[in-house]
Amino acid sequence: MISQVLERLSGHASFVLIALCLLACLRLTVCDTDGHTPCSDYLQHCTCTETLVNCTNARLIRRNATMGLKKLVTDIPTVQTVILHGNSIGSLEANLFGTCVGSSTPVLSKLKTISLSGNEIEEINGKALHCVPNLEILDLSHNNWYADPNRGRVFSSIPKLKKLILVDAFTEKDHNGSTADSLSLKDIFHASNLTELEELHLQDNNIARIAEDTFCDLPNLKKLYLSNNRLTTDTAISFKVDCMSSLQELYLDQNQISRVPKDITDTWDQMHSLQHIALADNTFTCDCGGQMPDFLMWIKDNDRLVNEVEMTCWAPSNQGTPLLNMTKDILDHNCRLYQEPVHAAQIVLGILLAIICIAIIVAIYINRDVVGKKFSSFCQPCLQNGFGRAHRHGYSNVINT
Repeated sequence: MISQVLERLSGHASFVLIALCLLACLRLTVCDTDGHTPCSDYLQHCTCTETLVNCTNARLIRRNATMGLKKLVTDIPTVQTVILHGNSIGSLEANLFGTCVGSSTPVLSKLKTISLSGNEIEEINGKALHCVPNLEILDLSHNNWYADPNRGRVFSSIPKLKKLILVDAFTEKDHNGSTADSLSLKDIFHASNLTELEELHLQDNNIARIAEDTFCDLPNLKKLYLSNNRLTTDTAISFKVDCMSSLQELYLDQNQISRVPKDITDTWDQMHSLQHIALADNTFTCDCGGQMPDFLMWIKDNDRLVNEVEMTCWAPSNQGTPLLNMTKDILDHNCRLYQEPVHAAQIVLGILLAIICIAIIVAIYINRDVVGKKFSSFCQPCLQNGFGRAHRHGYSNVINT
């Protein structure tokens, strides 16, 4: 009897043990599905899930990164975010995320964010960003990209892009050895179909000038960041903003702007959508010249400025003084302080020149006999030769006639 009970219990125990093993296997399978997904051999040292591929500082080189990204469309078609930061890729080849040949070709339709910052990227093929039709955020910051205007359609296949981050993205010299000023952002934006772009980051790019209608092909742009470049009064505000009817935030801080002319501030005032303007940490000239008094009045009457307390004088005096504390009287005083030493120097220089001229005249007068003889001995041969040649030429001409 006892033996039969033990046999039954052992049978139940075996069943329970088998059930537990099956549950454990099922649990492992679920965890693997919900958790990590094996990355391809090309993306070693990366972390992969069904929605994320993270290759931060993964020591990827160009070949591995290229092959790994091209296999995403088959390996992880549900991926939503791709992060490749701190690698050494060099260039983005064509068809990096697929070929998109024909309507039946699979595409990464769920991919929303691509971050390729800090990868030493120098070249981007015109078809590198194809097959990501729903991409919304693209980060190409901290690279050495030469934005070739002949390949201006680099963003043409991502019409739903909303945020483009190009912080410190460009090389300082193009292939002809000229400076970064020659980067034709206008041509790139014109050739691309970025009608949905809302946010553009161009900070830290050493940009010194911008074409007038550079941003007019971005009708839905709401935030424009141009901080920490080399834009001046003439170049920072020469581009059109009134063509960007949706613009809400404009960042021109940390540049080399000395003042903002009244016609520009009037344009900003007429743009009712523009709510934030950043002009802090520029090289403002606090004198009475130009349109500085009007600019000061605009600053004090404007409630759309960001960090206006950090808008300070750079020259000629009151360095570090907030513009909010400046008045017209102080500006006039600065002008007098600057101009009086100049006037004094001009007067002293004029007196010295007059004394030198008088001294020369007196010296010539005192030594007029000696000067006269030397002048005569020097000029007499010249005069004789000249008259002799003229006489001979004239006589010859008469004879020939």
